[in-house]
Amino acid sequence: MKKCLLWLVILVLWMGCFSANAKTLDSVWIQAGTSDRVHLRQTPHIHSGSLGLYFTGANAVVLEEGDEWSQVMIGTEKGYILNTYLTEESVSSAARQASVKVSGTLNVRSMPSEKAEVLTRLPAGTSVLVLGETQNHWCFIKAGNLYGYVTSRFLDSSAGKAPEASQEQSVPEALTGRWVFSSGVGAWQTVMTVYPDGTFWGYFSDTDMGTYASAYPKGTVYESHFTGNFSVTRKANDHEYEITVENYQFFGTEDASRIEDNVRYITVPSGGIAGGDRLSLYLPGTPQSQMPEYAQFQYQSYATPKPVAFLYNHTSGAGFIAD
Repeated sequence: MKKCLLWLVILVLWMGCFSANAKTLDSVWIQAGTSDRVHLRQTPHIHSGSLGLYFTGANAVVLEEGDEWSQVMIGTEKGYILNTYLTEESVSSAARQASVKVSGTLNVRSMPSEKAEVLTRLPAGTSVLVLGETQNHWCFIKAGNLYGYVTSRFLDSSAGKAPEASQEQSVPEALTGRWVFSSGVGAWQTVMTVYPDGTFWGYFSDTDMGTYASAYPKGTVYESHFTGNFSVTRKANDHEYEITVENYQFFGTEDASRIEDNVRYITVPSGGIAGGDRLSLYLPGTPQSQMPEYAQFQYQSYATPKPVAFLYNHTSGAGFIAD
């Protein structure tokens, strides 16, 4: 009930104050061209310091698009990548397969730091997918449906390039692709990408230019970075699938804050999706009368020129439109 009330307040505010400086988020993939990986740079310049190297096929969220460079987030790391190395089309991954080499278990952390939250522990010999490596030698990995960071010295990467992942469609095709839950002008929004196996990757951002101080004169941004996977419970009828959220993973520590470029960033736990949530996927052309009243209100607010798929979260009251 509290979640529904929270999103109701947000949606009412939707009609009111918006930030003139709000940006539209976009979900993209790394495409390194003739190389298999690309640098994440500290500043938008080819000679800028590297924050790490990331393989073709790694997912990124564009925070600010420029003419030549874009500021992106990969995992929990922010930096700049040339636009020529970013694509909106899914690409074959060049990620490397590695195995855990420890005597006991290896901590997988939410951020590349020994002080970060431990998400899980992997036993020796566990196979993981290395998506990239930070400059201070933390590998950004995927282990099953979980993403996180481990120190590179505890991985054996002798296996080389990972075999191509199965593209078997385990969720309805209408669920795959990019989804948006937003205010309509970008003051706050969640962008989420769903893959054929049901795995999803999302980023929520809410810009509040009115909450500022001398240390962060450009305002405050509330953000959330999360992953998980959708599982189809059943096909309710010709227009609707019932779906649940499994293996939900929220990056970072709730209410943790930091200041970057005169902006304060505060980590929040969700952007409309959380573990155990119950959703409905409404296929394009679904009669709105078959949707809950609150879902109808949200769908209509997007003012789409043609029928598109709609994803409604009955738990939080959030409605995502296919983009």
